Amino acid sequence: MMIKNIVEIIEAFIEKEVEIVSEQEMGHMPTLGEAYECITKDSISKAIPSGINLHVVSGFINGLPEQIDCMLVHGEGVRYGRTDKYFYDIENVLVVFEVKKTLNKSDLVSAYKQLAPISKLACDKFFEGIDNNNFPDCTDAHRHFSQITGRIAVNSWSELDYCPPKDVLMMSVLTQELLFPVKIIHGYGGYSTEYGLRNAFLDFLEACDPKVDYVSINALPNLIVSERFSLFKTAGLPFVPECVDELWPVMASSRDNVIELMVEVIWSKISSFYNRAMPWGEDLNVDSCAALLLAEPLFDSDAQVGGWKYHTREPKERTLQEARKPSEWRPAFFGESTSSILIHLQYNPHVDTQSDFFKGVSEEAGISAQDLRKDLLSSKIMAEESGRYIRFILPVVHMLFLKEGGMAASDDIDRLETWLSKHEIESEGRMVFVNIDRIL
Repeated sequence: MMIKNIVEIIEAFIEKEVEIVSEQEMGHMPTLGEAYECITKDSISKAIPSGINLHVVSGFINGLPEQIDCMLVHGEGVRYGRTDKYFYDIENVLVVFEVKKTLNKSDLVSAYKQLAPISKLACDKFFEGIDNNNFPDCTDAHRHFSQITGRIAVNSWSELDYCPPKDVLMMSVLTQELLFPVKIIHGYGGYSTEYGLRNAFLDFLEACDPKVDYVSINALPNLIVSERFSLFKTAGLPFVPECVDELWPVMASSRDNVIELMVEVIWSKISSFYNRAMPWGEDLNVDSCAALLLAEPLFDSDAQVGGWKYHTREPKERTLQEARKPSEWRPAFFGESTSSILIHLQYNPHVDTQSDFFKGVSEEAGISAQDLRKDLLSSKIMAEESGRYIRFILPVVHMLFLKEGGMAASDDIDRLETWLSKHEIESEGRMVFVNIDRIL
């Protein structure tokens, strides 16, 4: 079943269950809260693919004292007596939820502080493994780094010793994001405007003391939902932005698609954990979003200490409303002249932007070599190495020759063919680039 169908089922289920709970009087707040936790648990269960050993439970993460409202976990945990609560090691926890009937500022703060120790525990275990030479797989983080920055990252954790410190900071965060539990704050009601939710979160961050509070990028929730509005992290699960003025947009906001975002985040984590494809479908809609936090890497060479400085974007509600029109996904397009770059990369490891070949392509296309370079990097299927060599960064790139001339390319062949069909564009041949190193 494709994601669109799953989202429709969950939305209908939540609407009905919330209606039932709302019609029943309940003055006992813990029981009322438990009712909404059960709705979340049953909703998430509907999004789990069959045939894998995943469960939705309440309970505890070993090493932490606080109970978790809802966890998506792998394998069999340890049941606490005859209760319906379970203990799990953090390595087997994929997603954690904090559920609120109505998300206000105090609930947002308490939910954040409930989830932050999970990131801290995961971080401690991560670097404990590094100290024991148990290095993580950086394959996906490598791709995300390249797509965000337009620059090729190193292939393995051990190679980070030879990278610029600021690149090390970013690669470390992206690698940890793929390994740490996803954190979701699910508010059924709450803020009546996107601006209100954004502003409440920024007020909380500004009130934090970095020396006491855990506010690193990895500690930020992956998704915060408040009725129609959401804040989400753009660190690869599944959202990968482009740098803005050399700053990394690490959080953004959206509206009206909260359940779809939740399923996308959960499916991305499942896909990463099990290394399996999910039935995303052929939907061409791309939801618009507005940047909230942009992260700047900082490094003190004397103290050999690095960290992140957050920059905020604070448009008013009217601006947020006016700018929000869903757009359509589209593949990367290459004209008849620039298509020769794709053909070149099919048979060569890279294209040299300082070569006569590259300059010749730019002249034939009628653009400068620098503009051609920018166009190639903006496709997100390529990135640059050593300031001059451009190559593919995805495991697979499908390239279709168009009858009207030029080529279209993407790593998603289903979406690519659906887009061409919708716009009545015919193709007459194809090439497929397979990066064996990325596949393995």
